[in-house]
Amino acid sequence: MEIIRHIVDKARALKERGNRLRITKFVQTIKDELQLNLGLKTIKDILIANDLWRPQTKKKRPEFYQSLCQQIPNGVLSLDGSTINIHVGDLVISYNLELGVDAGSFCHTAYEITPTETGDGVLSVLKKHQEAWGLPLGVVFDRSSANLSEEVMSFLGMHDIVVLPAGPANPKGNGTDEGAFSQFKQAIGEVHIDTSSPYALGESVLRMLVCLYMQMRNKLALRTPRPTPADQMQAPVSSQDVTADTHRTHPCRVLKRPTLLPVDIPY
Repeated sequence: MEIIRHIVDKARALKERGNRLRITKFVQTIKDELQLNLGLKTIKDILIANDLWRPQTKKKRPEFYQSLCQQIPNGVLSLDGSTINIHVGDLVISYNLELGVDAGSFCHTAYEITPTETGDGVLSVLKKHQEAWGLPLGVVFDRSSANLSEEVMSFLGMHDIVVLPAGPANPKGNGTDEGAFSQFKQAIGEVHIDTSSPYALGESVLRMLVCLYMQMRNKLALRTPRPTPADQMQAPVSSQDVTADTHRTHPCRVLKRPTLLPVDIPY
């Protein structure tokens, strides 16, 4: 108890002088001045028990993380492409699927299919999203040549859409689209189209559609379902919420967001 009293008195005297208690330096002071060779954890426990110190945690909020913490629909649009293989008879044909997903609601808003990932495909997704939902406050994507193409950057600059980095090796980087592609590929599985006869062709397409329907229908509650991503995208948003999310997306710029009208969602 005498040892604890010495440590507590020393810490209180330090704080009364208005000095910040730096735990590593304090442990060394205790060792030098009081000749007490106690471990760091032991001294921490003593100080915490006497309300003289608490662990300090740094909350890092890089721009790409803040941008994904959206609370309003159509705040940040996540863009990404992925290769989809289709088996047609004995052939395997590869396509690039470019997908746009709202980071806040996880609503899949637009897509484009191209032979490879191109700037025209990314631009097409942006324009389809604009047509259905209006312009987002910002977009998040990786630094591929398609995303950074002249036509894409020109469109974003023309409409004052903030480009947010996708944070390399960070799960918050562009996890929205990565999660979307993961669910998509899990739902449809491998696509095999049998071209041996018209009946076999129709059957293979029907099997794929039924499998997809069952996968997606089993994810929806039958009674008292929660709002779907499409419902969330059409929820009314106040101008104060838009301004708050705009500042979080880009603190140095205030963007204007167009009024969204209810639209029919193609399924």
